[in-house]
Amino acid sequence: MEFIVFLALGFGLMWLLIVLPQRRKTQAHGTMITQLKPGDYIVTAGGLYGTVTDLGEDDLGLEIAPDVEVRVAKRAIGAVIPEDEIEDVADDEPDEPEQPDEPDASITAPEPPIADDRR
Repeated sequence: MEFIVFLALGFGLMWLLIVLPQRRKTQAHGTMITQLKPGDYIVTAGGLYGTVTDLGEDDLGLEIAPDVEVRVAKRAIGAVIPEDEIEDVADDEPDEPEQPDEPDASITAPEPPIADDRR
């Protein structure tokens, strides 16, 4: 009889610590997906940042660069980036591309090894 009580308590504890938090997380992700709209700035589970352009039933259009749009599964959406944090992500990009340094004229390529034909 005591064994059954401990077994029931163990299952109850497992339910509280594992199953309920996972259900809450899944429900919150589903709510986030249903509230997506074109113009939202998101990050995918794979780390791609972009702007939602259109919504399909199971996927969405994501503009990751000017004139570059990809299709992404809705279940791969990691988070919606709030508007006040969008500028922080955009500021990380350099304004101008770096110019390559000119090669140093004093550095020369090593000479190829001399073949030894002695046998």
